[in-house]
This record gives sequence, structure tokens and C-alpha cells, in this order.
Amino acid sequence: MHKLTLTASLFLCSAPWGLADFIDIPTYPTPRDLSSEDSLVPGAWKNFSSILDAHLQQNASIGATNYLAGLENVTFSVGLFSLHDPEATTHQYHYTSPQVAESEFGTKQVDADSIYRIASVSKLITVYTGLLELSDEDWDTPLTEYFPGLKNVSAKTHLQDAPRWDAITPRALSSHMSGISATGILADSLLGLISAAVAQNASLSGPDLQAAVDALAIASGLPPLPIETLGSCALLGCNNSLNEFINSFKPYPPVFQPWTTPGYSNLGMFILGQVILNVTGRSYTDYESLYGEAVFNHLNMSSTFVNAPTASDATFNRSVIAGPVPNNWEFPLSAPTIPSGGILSTLNDLNKLGVGILNHTLLSADATRRWMKPVTHSASLSYSVGAPWEIVRYLSPSSGKVIDIYTKLGDSGSYTSMLAFIPEYDAGFSYLNGYFTAPGTDGRLQDRVTMGTINELVEIVLPALEAQAAKEAEANFVGTYSAGDGANSTLVIAQRTETNITSGEGAGLYIEQWISNGVDALPTFAGQVPRLLPAMQHDSASPDEVTFQVSLSPQWSTYAAAGLGPFTGFYDSNFAWALFDGNEYGGRYGGQGIGTFVFELDERGRAGAVTNAATGARMGRAA
Repeated sequence: MHKLTLTASLFLCSAPWGLADFIDIPTYPTPRDLSSEDSLVPGAWKNFSSILDAHLQQNASIGATNYLAGLENVTFSVGLFSLHDPEATTHQYHYTSPQVAESEFGTKQVDADSIYRIASVSKLITVYTGLLELSDEDWDTPLTEYFPGLKNVSAKTHLQDAPRWDAITPRALSSHMSGISATGILADSLLGLISAAVAQNASLSGPDLQAAVDALAIASGLPPLPIETLGSCALLGCNNSLNEFINSFKPYPPVFQPWTTPGYSNLGMFILGQVILNVTGRSYTDYESLYGEAVFNHLNMSSTFVNAPTASDATFNRSVIAGPVPNNWEFPLSAPTIPSGGILSTLNDLNKLGVGILNHTLLSADATRRWMKPVTHSASLSYSVGAPWEIVRYLSPSSGKVIDIYTKLGDSGSYTSMLAFIPEYDAGFSYLNGYFTAPGTDGRLQDRVTMGTINELVEIVLPALEAQAAKEAEANFVGTYSAGDGANSTLVIAQRTETNITSGEGAGLYIEQWISNGVDALPTFAGQVPRLLPAMQHDSASPDEVTFQVSLSPQWSTYAAAGLGPFTGFYDSNFAWALFDGNEYGGRYGGQGIGTFVFELDERGRAGAVTNAATGARMGRAA
């Protein structure tokens, strides 16, 4: 064997720059044990449950937050799921408020099979279905090609532009980048006046109804408008025809030009649903077969529906009915609104959907990775927008690193929900609640309690997931690896368990010693501590393999944390994405990465050997 000399002098481009490693990959391989007595996650879930217990018992001295005030009034279910640990779904919490327990209809005690409306989590299912059913060409085809009735739409007044339907695509709709109206006629005040007039006198029609609406408009300081302004959907709903639906929204002026800024649009999801029906050759209202055949049947989501169970259905007794049935459970949904907020589901079924997405059961791994990315940013440093992801950028208090949580929130009528994914840990959580806001009561209670509960979960459980990943990494990778056959090659992997926010020394695995063919190879890294980050998992290999990539120098979450300005900070605290292949220390030798280490894993995920890509030296782990 030829001796390969790895010295700093070999790599003339070496440079001891202080560059952070905030490539968007995990610090450790994802944790596999979220449920056993050896795992740190059950204890965290117990702490989370204790805080909920305390508030439900109105013991404000235990972990009290104002956001959870009134929790006892809201029925809810919340639970974890994990790609690697099926038993993670045992971490659940359910509470039935008196409002539901004493309801004349539906369940009297909620569990993981109780049926809730999931509101706008429906949007996530719609986009997921579109990814399964549409081609890339379909996603980028203008809406005028799907619906010719949208061509040549003129502006109603000189004050506003006509919508540019020829510049809006399904992809723009999926990420709220279309710039169109938020809800179309459903949030139009004229429709509200029509509804108010009918509520006062249900027998009104024709000129009498118009006169009543005109009177209400004048009393509100608005000029009278013909009821026909909103089209036939205003009086009859939009269940009759596609043309009727298109006519209801096509003249609505845009709020922004397409691809200007994210603007949350329910109408956009109404239209996206129609695109998917169009491409798949289904009828205008056939969402039951669309979702069932594309998603629900494959993932065994047998308690997920597009129509609310009625008293004659066997599932009605599992339904969470908060408040009067006609208003809050069986309220009529026009078919076009279903893709935006019309689906019903359970905690168990949402967990199945979560695992199915993480497992690439229906959508390929490549397509899933492309999907789970931001499309645009918001005005907040901690919040980005995807298709239709609402991405919360959580800052870990222990490590200072950013952990992206891909969520979709639902909030409509008496029901609020969330499905959340944490790709860093191949895990996530589902949340569902029901609460009827009676007249004269706190209209913000349900939203406040929802966010308070999820805040508590994230602040308690995410650090436990990170700690569990660190614990498993220590057991699976830390140790001494040596080559046999007389080769003098040794690699010692150690672990730093805490991040020094001041110095930027990050927690994680690192190379403590590296002898290659008798030569000290650590000078290769220009005096920096070579941290190891998991770059690729090779599950198809035998044995399983995971590739780690060396990353150098400080770890700061933002330029402000490093005490730097925006551009000096970018250079000094967040530039590793441009140097991920080791450009600052020579990078590759003969095409192979000097900082690339491939570990062979057993069925438990424990490393038994490691090979450096550049030297080809395979080193076995000491027992």
C-alpha cells in the first residue's frame, strides 16, 4: 500500500476562517427511540402532560402561561408520530370539555379515533394529492389553459387591475403566491348583507330581498348593489356547475401581482382543487373519490372524510360536535370549498398521513425533499412559507441552532387543527380541537389556547428529541476505529454535548484524532476542530450506511448572535453552505472527499466500521 501523506502543506488553499456550519442538515442522525424507558422523550411528554393537567385543574402555579387560560373549555387531542418508532404515537393527550361531554350528539369522550373537522389542514392534503396526480408541466400551466372562461377578463373599474389569470399557475396557488383574493365571494360584505336579510325574514326573494339588502347596505354606509353582482353562487351555492363557480370569482381584482409576496388565499385552494379534478378527469364535485383513491385508501385513513358524518352514520358517535349541530358540524359546504377546509379526520389518521409523508410511501423521496422547502419568506425572520407549508424557524435554546418545523394550521368555525413535521428528527405531531364560541364569550380563547398548547409541546419536546439524538449518536458513533492488516490508520470520534453560544463551539460529533497510514491527518483541517454532520443515509446499502461530512469552525444561529453586521456576519457566521465540500481545506483528493466519512451500521443503527472516502482506509470500531 502506498503511503498517502496528508499534511496542511498539501492543501495550499487551506484557511482558518471562522465559518459557521449552518447547512440545513441535522446535527445528529435522527433519533430512533422515542418510546422506551431508556429514551428521553417519554419524560418530556410527561412534563408536557403535567402542564396541561395543571391548567385543566386550574392550578396556575404549575408551569402557568396566560395562553392556556381557559383550556378547560376546549376539547382537544394531541400526539406525536415518528418515522422510526411506531410506538411514538402512544404519546397522546386527550381532553373532553363539558361542552362536548354534555352535547346531545356525537362522542362524550374523545380519543385518537374521534373525528374532528381539520379545517385548513385540508390544504396540505390537497397539495399532497396534487403532487401525486399532476406533472411538473401541469403545475406550471397557466389557469387560462384549464379554464378558458378566465381568458380576457376585464377590470370592473379603472381603480383596480383585472386579475392576470394567464400568469397564475397551480404552483402559485399552492404556495399562496398568486396575489388573488383571499376568499372570493365568501368573505364579501354583500354576501353578508344577503345572509343577514334572509336571517331576518327567510321568505324574502326577488325585489323584496333586494330592497332589504339595499336598506342594510345604506345603514352600513355602503352604496346599494344588485344581488346579481356576486353571481348565482351567492344565493344557490356553487354546487351546480364549474362555469357558475368560475363566474363567481373571475372578475375579482387581485391584491398583488403574481409572485410578489405571499398572501393567504382560500380561493386559491378552491381553484387548485378544480385543477386536480380537471387533470384527473373527474367531475366538478368528486372530491371523495379523488382524495380516497390518491391518499386515504393507500394510507389506511379510514376515518377521514370529505362529508361530515350524520346521525344515520355509524361514525357519528365518534364525532366531536361542539355547539349546535346545524351550525358547527353539518354546516353546508359548497363543493369547491372542500380542498381548502372541508375535510374531517382523527388523530390516528393524521399520524398515518404524517408517517406516510416522512416514509415517502406515496410520493418519492426526491419529490418530498423538494416539496418540504420554503417557496418564499415572510416579513419575520422566524417564519417562511411553502406549498402550503407554514414554516416556523425554531431557535433551540440549548444549541442555538435553527430547527425548521413544517406546519399546516387549520382554523374554521368551531374547529382548529395542526399537522406538523420536524424533518430534523423524522418526527412530528398532530393537534385537533373543538370549541363553540357562544355569543358574548371570548372570541380569541380557542386560538390562544391552540397556540399556547403547541408552544408548550415544542418548547418541551423538541429539546428532548435533540437530546435523544445526541444520546443515540454517542452510543452509535463515539469511539476508536482502527484499520487492520498492519495499516497504521486510526480515527477517534468524540462528542461535545453543549454549544458555547459565545465562542460558537457547537455541540455534536467531532474528530479527536485521525492517523492515516502513520501520519497525523488533523493538520489537514487548518487547526479547526472537524465536526461531523450526517449528510446522507444509504438505506439501500448492505449493511446500512450513513455518510458524515466534516464541517469546520463556529456555530452561530444569526449574525447578531456572532456580534457582527449583516454582511460581515453572513461571511463569518453562515457561509458554510458555500464551503460544504471542504473548499477551505482542500476538499477532495482524486475526486473523493477528504472530509467525507462513511459509517457502516448494524440493524440497531450502531456503527461497526468507517471508511474515509479519500484514503479508502476502512477502520473497524473497537468493541
